[in-house]
Amino acid sequence: MLLLAPLLLSVLPAQEARPPRPIDRCVLVQPIEVRDDSRRERAKMRIVEPLIDRVYGAAGLDFCFLEPVRYDSTDALEGRIDVDEVVHAAGEAGALRGEGEVIHLFFVRAINGKPAPNGLGQQPGSIVFAAQAEGAPEAQDAFVVAHEAAHCLGLPHAVDDPEVEDEVPNLMGDGPFEERVGERGLVPGQFERIRSSPLARPRIEMLGVEAGRRVLLDESWEPFLSELRPREVATLTSRAAGSGSLEARREETRRRFREGVLAFDERERAALEGLVRALDEHLREDFPLLSRQPWRFVKIDDRLCGGFPHTRGTCLVFGRSVVLAITRAIEERGAAGVLRAFGPLLAHEKLHVLQRMHPRRFESLYTGLLPVERARVRPDPWVLERRLSNPDALDTGWVVSLGEGEGRRTWWLRTILREGREVPRMGADFLGLGFQVERRGEVWGVVRDERGIPRSRPIEDLPGYRERLPVSSGLDHPGEIAAYALARILERHHLAEDRRRPLPPELIPFREWFRANLR
Repeated sequence: MLLLAPLLLSVLPAQEARPPRPIDRCVLVQPIEVRDDSRRERAKMRIVEPLIDRVYGAAGLDFCFLEPVRYDSTDALEGRIDVDEVVHAAGEAGALRGEGEVIHLFFVRAINGKPAPNGLGQQPGSIVFAAQAEGAPEAQDAFVVAHEAAHCLGLPHAVDDPEVEDEVPNLMGDGPFEERVGERGLVPGQFERIRSSPLARPRIEMLGVEAGRRVLLDESWEPFLSELRPREVATLTSRAAGSGSLEARREETRRRFREGVLAFDERERAALEGLVRALDEHLREDFPLLSRQPWRFVKIDDRLCGGFPHTRGTCLVFGRSVVLAITRAIEERGAAGVLRAFGPLLAHEKLHVLQRMHPRRFESLYTGLLPVERARVRPDPWVLERRLSNPDALDTGWVVSLGEGEGRRTWWLRTILREGREVPRMGADFLGLGFQVERRGEVWGVVRDERGIPRSRPIEDLPGYRERLPVSSGLDHPGEIAAYALARILERHHLAEDRRRPLPPELIPFREWFRANLR
């Protein structure tokens, strides 16, 4: 049920500040910027995160706002249609992601015909509508968001809550906006209710089997399992794809992934948590966003993805062997003793999560520090049947142009599976190729030779490409290059025994970009 939150302006007595509580839970929020059908008009969208964190910080919660997504509908923007209809249409358009783990925050001009300032929050649930008034003060804009989000976390209005005194300013009741989003804007009786919400997740969390299955099968962030081809299925599940239609094979793949999720035991939980806490000490100053975003882990059978670490949605996915290696090493040498061995791996995978949560933020790294450019490449049947989709790098709209004058060529970088095996081996049967492409109107197309086969060269043989990169791995995608660069920066400097040693010069621009943008 969606509840209207009135914006009250009465003045009530101020309260003394409480001692700070440790921040040990996170709430992920996906802002949705609603625009009109022409994409020229849009709702006001102001997220005053310091004030929102101030009021929730008293309960030990940190609100983590993801990069806004856009949804275009004049009727939704102007409040001409019911909010339930807006939510359904936005879901159909792909604007809703991570069901059950994210608050979806729609910014509109009016809600069900009622103009700003106005708000609506699902109690409990994951949907918020905010209509912020033009010229409103920061505290009022912060209140609209924080108040409606509290409904999602299970809080009623103060008038219906015996835990809240009538004369005390409260996020769910009366008082000046500054105090309602102040350090005493929530009372202890409200703390435990919002902390017990399924949306208030531990900062470090090892998921159980059922939760892990939901993560692996969730396609709302981006399609993966539903797009796999037969040889990819065989590679990623260590078994032949089987027979039948393509959709039947994909359904079999989903079953294999569902059955491959494993439970963490207490030793593994303790080891991973200790490793994350030790790593956070080295990330917090220079790369606080890496530390703030929740650390969530899923454990899988090594037959899935060859046990290779990867990510899905907001989670790091580790094979049984990797989890076991981390656990044994920490039990022998302690978290600090193995930080240089495993810390870069965790940071590498966590960066892939951030790339998924904040894709536009990384565009300036890719196009500013790497020799790549955006391109729409027409799907090629030959590549399609031989490709290997990387769950951490599913956006393949990148090309690199190399050479000078008439010798200049443009290449589309992909990893494909070698021929000759019914079940290709993870890693061993990967082949990184640059496919020559040429512009054909608004898109690029693969160039074929006289036999009709796409013209290609091994990525490492592309003239002048590897020399312009700070790493020697993950060369087929800018997201992978960035993740390997971050891992190398940590290994060579932040986690090094001697931090006085200078960082290799090719890594310095990347470190400065990470410092400026991972905040």
